[in-house]
Amino acid sequence: MMETGTSQETTRWQPNGEITIFEAEAAHRELTTLLQQEGLLELHLDRLSRIDTAGVQLVVSACASGRASIHSASSGVIDALRSLGCEDVLPSSLRT
Repeated sequence: MMETGTSQETTRWQPNGEITIFEAEAAHRELTTLLQQEGLLELHLDRLSRIDTAGVQLVVSACASGRASIHSASSGVIDALRSLGCEDVLPSSLRT
């Protein structure tokens, strides 16, 4: 479901496919584990074809931790965040 990579102080999380209510539990475990590590967490969401409100909640919660931020996102992710009023977690480069 995901691809991770770690540099000196930054970890990259890049899930593939979907994050819906059906994948939310596994995604939550992955994010929780990664957020317990030292350093920052980059969310690369450009490989997601679909995200629902459960997935958006996970992403927004991770960003609210202050240690995670979105670095890339598919149009589906951007649309979902916007439609739910959560576009403030997007970097300015993705807010068009």
